[in-house]
Amino acid sequence: MPFITKKGFTMVYTANFKAGIKVKQMKVKVSDQQVTVTLPKAVILSKAIDASSIKFYDQSYALFNWNKKEDVTAALKKATKLARQAGITKKANQNAKKVVKQLLKGQLDGKKLVIQTASSK
Repeated sequence: MPFITKKGFTMVYTANFKAGIKVKQMKVKVSDQQVTVTLPKAVILSKAIDASSIKFYDQSYALFNWNKKEDVTAALKKATKLARQAGITKKANQNAKKVVKQLLKGQLDGKKLVIQTASSK
């Protein structure tokens, strides 16, 4: 009896993500010739589905096995994967490097600035 335990639908929603670095994990090393800034890898700092944006289409409800909360959780997991594939953390790493460069511009007393991203452990 598949109609009792299976469901099907199309769900459209807006997911919001914020990605960046954790500044407390940043490391700075200063020598006579250069300033080396090592940034932590960017991570997704927050994620949420805008509940007011959720729309269900082509719904075929089941008598059992229907839990909207679980479906939204699964959608958020899928959206997170898609955000990573789209390069959200890569872009956050690039933006962090730009911000650090701008912040230190004119503050290095002639030293070379090296900005790097920490490698994975």
